[in-house]
Amino acid sequence: MILAIAVCLSRMYLGVHWPLDVATGFVLGLSVTIIISPLIERLWDNLKSFSIFALSVGSIALILGLVLAFMLDEGLCDYTAWSDLCTMLATMGALLLGSVSERRLVGFDASSGGFGRKLLRALSGIATTAVVFMLVSMIPLSHKLSTFATMSVSIYWVVFVYPLIGRKLRLF
Repeated sequence: MILAIAVCLSRMYLGVHWPLDVATGFVLGLSVTIIISPLIERLWDNLKSFSIFALSVGSIALILGLVLAFMLDEGLCDYTAWSDLCTMLATMGALLLGSVSERRLVGFDASSGGFGRKLLRALSGIATTAVVFMLVSMIPLSHKLSTFATMSVSIYWVVFVYPLIGRKLRLF
C-alpha cells in the first residue's frame, strides 16, 4: 500500500498525471483488487484450474503482445497509446506461464531456509536477473520487440528458470 501511494504521488510530482487521474486510477485499482482477489485465491488453490487459466491467458497475452510489438515498430498504431499495453502483455504472459511452470515443476517455497540462505537467494536472484536482462537487451531487435523480449524473458527467468536452477543447485 505504501508503494502504491508513493507511485501515485510520484506521478503527480513528475507532472505526468493530474490528481484526478491518479485518484481515479488508485480507486479503480483498489476496487478491482478487492473484487478479484478472492477469485484469484480460489483459482490458485486448484492447480488444474489454475494451470488451464494460466496457460490459456498467458499464451494469449504473449501472442497479442508480440503482434502489438510488431505493429508498434512498424508504425501501424500510436506508440504513446499502445506501448504500455504491449509491455504489460509481455509481463503478464511471462508471469502466468512462469507461474504454472514453477508450480508444476519446482514447487518453490520462499519461506524455507534461514536468513542467510534467504539473503543468498535474493542477492543471487537479483544478480542473475540483471545479467539475463542485459544479455537479452543486447539482442539486435527493433525497439519495441527488444522491450517485449527483455520483459518476457526476464520475468520468466525470475518466476520459473531461476527457482528451477536454484532447486537443482540446492540453493532452495
